[in-house]
Amino acid sequence: MAGTACLVLTVACAACTTTSSRAPPAARGPGSGSAEITVGSFDFPESVLLAYLYADVLAGRGYPVRVLPDLGTRELVDPALMAGLIQLVPEYTGSALEFVSLGRVPAAASVAATASALARSMTARGLVTGRPRLRTGTR
Repeated sequence: MAGTACLVLTVACAACTTTSSRAPPAARGPGSGSAEITVGSFDFPESVLLAYLYADVLAGRGYPVRVLPDLGTRELVDPALMAGLIQLVPEYTGSALEFVSLGRVPAAASVAATASALARSMTARGLVTGRPRLRTGTR
């Protein structure tokens, strides 16, 4: 059960980053002197926690990063992401897919299928999703 919960949490944290020319330049690597990576979160505690975890990992690898927590609902965070005001949002794969497809594409039983459908939907919007880390076996 704990292994399943970890898998769900890992997959659910698929991140989205902008690739559009409308967005400010993202940091290219540690110490590159590029712009900060801005990590946003939705307005609930788990999302805020995930945003800080992502930011800590990036900062630990030398990237300039800041967190904008509690931005609001998806209806508010999505336009900020699309406009390049934030570059990364930890998100749940199934919820993100249902949101961007306006409910037309439900999450599948397969994590890989849901992640693939989300990646296609986000690519069509000029965004990139983080790849979920799929594990096999149990602990």
